[in-house]
This record gives sequence, structure tokens and C-alpha cells, in this order.
Amino acid sequence: MTYTLKEALGKYTPDVIRYIVLSHHYSSNVDTLLSRHQAADMENAEPDPELLDMFTEVMDDNLNTAKTIALLSGVFSNINDMLTGKHLSQEEKVRRSIAFRTAFDEIARVLWIFDEDPQQAIHAFTDRYLARMDMTVFDIEELVTQRCRARRDKDYQRADEIRGVLKDRGIKLLDYVGRTDWEVDID
Repeated sequence: MTYTLKEALGKYTPDVIRYIVLSHHYSSNVDTLLSRHQAADMENAEPDPELLDMFTEVMDDNLNTAKTIALLSGVFSNINDMLTGKHLSQEEKVRRSIAFRTAFDEIARVLWIFDEDPQQAIHAFTDRYLARMDMTVFDIEELVTQRCRARRDKDYQRADEIRGVLKDRGIKLLDYVGRTDWEVDID
């Protein structure tokens, strides 16, 4: 069966689609991969009982949240090893990944972590950073526009100067065909 993106999103969660696409070569037939993973249903997945048991044991140890975070770090390492290993089928990797994700989501809800929408978190961080640097989005957009004009006019020295000014203020420019985006440089 051939899926449009809309049909795939109607049948699978975005996480399942992301996992399938990212875990295979970009030229792989995604329709075939989706068909092979029809059992991958995150909405009704059972959480990894071993992870939940470890979490309960650590939290029962005097509410040891620091040990819980360390536990999760180790689990992430194990998941990465499992995903890159050759000893399991793709279907089993998907099943285990979904069980982990379901358990992780449950743990995150208990700890009240990772509950903020990533895009909102990035926007809030950017707003706080710009306020601290006494800059506005308008200021940056104006400089980006001036730089684009300089590049269009082949005034590369001016374009590089503007890039330098923005870099000194912690702003990274991302040049694409026909447009330039920017982000706060956290490196």
C-alpha cells in the first residue's frame, strides 16, 4: 500500500513515523517500512515493566530523584546500543522503543519533566536571551535584511561584518537557498 503523509499520520503516531524514517536509509521505501510496522501503536503500548520497576525502586529509596536521572541516562545508553545492534529484528526494536518511550513518558509525568512543548521552550529561551542582551526580534530581522541586501549587491565585506556583529551578540545565521534564518547560538 502507498501512503500519503496525511494517511500515514492518520494511522501512525508522528513518533512511529519519525523512528521508521530515521532508522532506515533515506532511499528506503517508507511505504514498505510502515506496512511492516503496523503493530507499532504507541497510543496503546504497554510501558516497559522493567524500567518502571527500576524507577519505583529508586524513588522508594528516600525519593532519590538524582539516582532516577542517572538511571534514565543509563537506559538511554542501553536503548542506543539496542537500536544500533544487529541482534534484533526491526519489529522488535520498534516494540522495545515504544515500550521504553511509554515508560519514559510515565516517569516524566511523575517527575514533571519534559512536559513543555519543545517549540514553546525554544521561543521562551530566545525571548529571555534577547531581553538579557537588550535586543528584539525586529533588531535581528533588520540586520538579517541588511545582510541579505548586501549579499544581493555583492557587498560581501558588509555582509560578513553584519554576520560578525550578530555572532558577537550570540546569534547564528543559517543560510538557505532564497532565505536566511537565525537562532540563538548556544554553543
